[in-house]
Amino acid sequence: MSGLSIAMRGSSFLAQLVLGGILSEGDFGLFAAALGFVAIGASLRSVLRTALIEATAKSPELVDRLYSNTMWAVMAFAAVGVLASPLLGAVFDNPDLPPLLIPLLILVPLQIVPVVGMARINEALQFQRFGRIVGSAAVLRHAVTVVAALLGFGPYSFVLGVGAAVVTEIVSVRLIVGSLPRLMRPTFFSGFSLKDRTGDRRWIWPTAIALSLAVSGDYLGASAILTVEVVGLYFFAYQLTGALFEPMNTAANTVLVPAFVKIDDLEKRRSSFVEIVQTLSVFSTLFFVTAAVTVAPITHLLWGGKWDGSIFAILAFAIYAPIRLVHPISQSIARGCGYWSLFASDMVLAGAVTVVSAVIGAAVGGLETLVIFVVCGHFLVTMASLLRLASRLGAPWVDVLLAVLTPWSIGLVGLELVHLTTAGIDSVDVGGAVVRFVLLVVYLSVALVVPFRRRIMATVQPILQRA
Repeated sequence: MSGLSIAMRGSSFLAQLVLGGILSEGDFGLFAAALGFVAIGASLRSVLRTALIEATAKSPELVDRLYSNTMWAVMAFAAVGVLASPLLGAVFDNPDLPPLLIPLLILVPLQIVPVVGMARINEALQFQRFGRIVGSAAVLRHAVTVVAALLGFGPYSFVLGVGAAVVTEIVSVRLIVGSLPRLMRPTFFSGFSLKDRTGDRRWIWPTAIALSLAVSGDYLGASAILTVEVVGLYFFAYQLTGALFEPMNTAANTVLVPAFVKIDDLEKRRSSFVEIVQTLSVFSTLFFVTAAVTVAPITHLLWGGKWDGSIFAILAFAIYAPIRLVHPISQSIARGCGYWSLFASDMVLAGAVTVVSAVIGAAVGGLETLVIFVVCGHFLVTMASLLRLASRLGAPWVDVLLAVLTPWSIGLVGLELVHLTTAGIDSVDVGGAVVRFVLLVVYLSVALVVPFRRRIMATVQPILQRA
């Protein structure tokens, strides 16, 4: 693991720690609501980069055309969003939303600019260069956000952080690749068939919209019903666990998409798919399940009780993280294999379920009900996604389900056993957390590490040899 990779992981978590002490629940909730509207930018980046990786490999002359059509559409989306922002503020009964939403919308087209260069770097399997760009942008984003919060910018600190990251990516791509993509005239209605030349690209925009709802639709659904403070607690919990979750997700996506693009053999794709999801489930269970027993005391200790209202959400997201991580990995594999219709329909389902589960959860109760409904909805979507991809690859359903659910189930049993054993200890007691942690580590060492020792060693040994 490089120093920049470590810095990326550390900066995200440290930034969340500092921001938790400076910003209020309302600040987090306001940004969450705005993020729900502009998530299309990040989602489109992810989907477009995958399409460009394949286009670069198969038909490089279409790269500029694909980029240009997308950029024109994104600029139109941003313009409409800016004009509609006062109406959105009125609908959500939040006059503070439009001033925060407008600069975020302006940044959306800029987020698309470096995607072509990053796709070329990714397609060439230059993972270290790609990692340096992403890592530098992430570190600077967190640093600028924290400094801005310290200077009193409130929720606008997040906007400044996003802007710093975008500029860093554009400059880095320009220096490494040597050029930025040129913007051509749009060819939406020219009859030019991308499908005939580089595979089916009709799914790019619908998939990006659905992906944005899958990622941030819960913020929108909750913001329409709950107070901005409650949404802030939810967003804080999600971001805190995401600070540990996203680096793993980013690293896996960086490697998996171009890797599966280059694998033509169906049998190799099938075996790699099962091995990857099992390895991921084992390691993420070891990490997140053991971390879950320390959530309550650490949250209480670090912020002096300020964020105690989010403990249930943080705990739930930490326990669910191994399954949460599997879903985007299966999506990356689907994109890498060129299964665009499968990926798109999966994202439409995920987006719809995320929004509906958030709305129902928020309407039925408060924060805890919202978390339960969102997690349960996401679990069903993840299982459906895995089984559909398994069917496409010809992998047995039982093998895939066992690969994912067995390690996680072992972790859940361990959590319950530790909870029953230490039921008399206060949940925020530090000493009690240490006891729970030790008991859980002993249990997982016997119940999880020993049965999966070969898989663990097969993953860890190459890393140790490189170190």
